[in-house]
Amino acid sequence: MTTHEPSELDKKTLLKIFRALSDYIAEGGRQGNAHDVARKTLFFIYEGSNSAKKYDRHPKSKKAQNQLSGFNYDHSIPLKCWLQDLIKQCNELSDEQILKEIKLHHHVRIITKDESKKLTKEGLKMRMPSDWCKKKPKNVSREDWINARYQAAGIEF
Repeated sequence: MTTHEPSELDKKTLLKIFRALSDYIAEGGRQGNAHDVARKTLFFIYEGSNSAKKYDRHPKSKKAQNQLSGFNYDHSIPLKCWLQDLIKQCNELSDEQILKEIKLHHHVRIITKDESKKLTKEGLKMRMPSDWCKKKPKNVSREDWINARYQAAGIEF
């Protein structure tokens, strides 16, 4: 598994796009459109991803490690839980605050298609467990906080 640290150019570009999206929403633009652009910006610019390599650079569930195919690319903390709020606030935050929020909330895991169905069945496909706190509590490890959906659904890493 490899990790990707965005370049300074990647970060600068992401910040410009997110600030433009914030203006777009403030001027009455459609939030769904802004969300789609932000999601693709995270994937292609912040992660530096391409579809051929996306499965090799993120942690895999125990079941996904034993499979050759049938994977899902899954946001540990669904974008719906944080991205729209961040976009709306971009012009009120410093560059460092925006990048910190992205680093805090943007995590990808590779799970099996069956595990994805399990998240859906548990009502966790697009949301976090009801006891999850948007700001990481000090008494919870970073990994446990990030993987709360998977733990609630019995998916192991």
